[in-house]
Amino acid sequence: MKKRNRVSAPAAAGKGGGGRALAGLEPVEVESYSGYRGEETPRAVTITGRRLSVTAVKSRKRVHLVAGGNTFDVFECRLEDGRRIVLELDENSRWRARPAS
Repeated sequence: MKKRNRVSAPAAAGKGGGGRALAGLEPVEVESYSGYRGEETPRAVTITGRRLSVTAVKSRKRVHLVAGGNTFDVFECRLEDGRRIVLELDENSRWRARPAS
């Protein structure tokens, strides 16, 4: 099942894509696939109006913040234009994007 979620992404300098980078607080769409276990996996993102496929999920982990009690699924992804980003999915099914370090 594909799902689309709008997220806000912080500023980042990306490579490729004609100088386009993740823009500060600009809406970004994430298309994800929910497997039979209900886990979501990102398949594509739309950055500054351009849809980019996720060509690889390099890592996936679940992070639990003790201070706030929040849990996030964190995905390090490579996009079709060569950029690497980190997508975070919170308990409320909201996605956040940031550049990979």
